[in-house]
Amino acid sequence: WGITGTIGLSKASARSHLPGRIRADRDLARATRVAEKPRLLVIERDGHPGTSPRALLGDHYEIVTTRSTARALILLREQDFSGVYADTAQLSAIRWAGVMMQADEILDAISDGVAVVDPDLRILWANPEFQSLSDPAVEAIGSKFYRALGNPEVIGSDPCPFTSAVASRVPSGTVLRIGANRYLRVTVTPVFDAGKNLTQLIALTRDITDETQQQLKINAIHKAGDELADLTPEELAELGVEERTDLLKFNIVRHMKDLLGLDFIEIRVLDPSTSRLVPLLTEGMTPVAANRELYARKEGNGVTGFVA
Repeated sequence: WGITGTIGLSKASARSHLPGRIRADRDLARATRVAEKPRLLVIERDGHPGTSPRALLGDHYEIVTTRSTARALILLREQDFSGVYADTAQLSAIRWAGVMMQADEILDAISDGVAVVDPDLRILWANPEFQSLSDPAVEAIGSKFYRALGNPEVIGSDPCPFTSAVASRVPSGTVLRIGANRYLRVTVTPVFDAGKNLTQLIALTRDITDETQQQLKINAIHKAGDELADLTPEELAELGVEERTDLLKFNIVRHMKDLLGLDFIEIRVLDPSTSRLVPLLTEGMTPVAANRELYARKEGNGVTGFVA
């Protein structure tokens, strides 16, 4: 019948298909126009006075609306927009967000982890160093702060620096243990707007694993030293001199292995009259090494003699 796309159809059939084709063409044209529109992110508060930005700008832009600056910051990092629209009441927050975005390159380069969280402790932004500390199974952006770090154990004096920082309005910190004995010092700084309302919190994390493990080891050694001869009067009365010596040696070996990770241990006592280093305790040493004659001299007695 000469109608494009309906070859072999009757008049009635062609007429029945025509309205559907017209609607499909209109939908396609509308979708094409939307696809061609630049995307505009609109930060629109509840109770916005006057005509909504969607009504004013919808003919020229593909509108994406959010109710908060925090959510807008997430969208700007996840999606592409041609511009951002906000009313004058949001300008202070927008300026802050702009500063944060401009500082990305600097924050990406520093060795400390930095995370910006909202009042609900949900992460809005984090630099690469912080993300390297987070749980690989969790997407840091959008997750709660502690969840992103794998629900770490708090070993510092402050159980929650976020609560303390907000209450005191000054930075607060603590120490967290994450993963397999990795330690972080976390310092939280609250950010308030002109109306003294909490807007965000900035968490600075620093890996202090080496210094913390060193201090823990020193503390454990001090404690072990106190426990070496920690015997009650009754126990002392029951043990002979040789048994006390054996117990002391046993405790020394146990703590040296547990705290210092040593498999080969040799302790010698200096004889001041001869400068001879008399064997007192050995563990893991061969008989030849354990029974060698050593003196506290700079030469001819190896490292042991030189140190002594």
